[in-house]
Amino acid sequence: MTIEKTASGVFALEARSQLAPKERQILILSNGARSLADMVDIFGKDCVPLLKKLEHAGLLRGVSQTPPPAPVVAVPSNAAEGPKRAKNRSLAACKIYLIDLLQLQQNEEAIQVVHSLRQSDEPHSILELILVALNLILERSGERYVERVANRVFEIVPDEQLNMFIRLTQQLHIPILDLVARPYVGLLAEAPAPA
Repeated sequence: MTIEKTASGVFALEARSQLAPKERQILILSNGARSLADMVDIFGKDCVPLLKKLEHAGLLRGVSQTPPPAPVVAVPSNAAEGPKRAKNRSLAACKIYLIDLLQLQQNEEAIQVVHSLRQSDEPHSILELILVALNLILERSGERYVERVANRVFEIVPDEQLNMFIRLTQQLHIPILDLVARPYVGLLAEAPAPA
């Protein structure tokens, strides 16, 4: 079942009533096209009580009828295929991707990381800031969302910096990021040695 705004929810948005920023975001995205699992992917698992509160206030419908999202189970990718890599990889693409995502976070830490990413041009510091951004996204949005974001980052990190990025990721000891990095470690092990 999908979650959608009621007429009262539409009115609350249009009247710019006293809604918290996250409540406004949830109402905006509750357009009848997203399920509870989709909302948890976007906002993290801590949004469920907020969704129920908005439904109880008469601003949303479809939250109670929606079964709870299935628990996150990490499924290893097909090892024979190897990890997905983007055709055009660059640190600039990584920066732009994360800056766009961090601007949606709407908090002071995210703004600081965005500023630092914009100012940084040295590969090592860019990679460290990318990991700071991923950790911030993990804290704010949960494992399922950061896993998708981290997969995309690993796809677009250039080959020249991939080894350094994997090493920095492993030093953090964040299980979900280690899981995402694991197939790329295998990729490096299979790479032919330079002549």
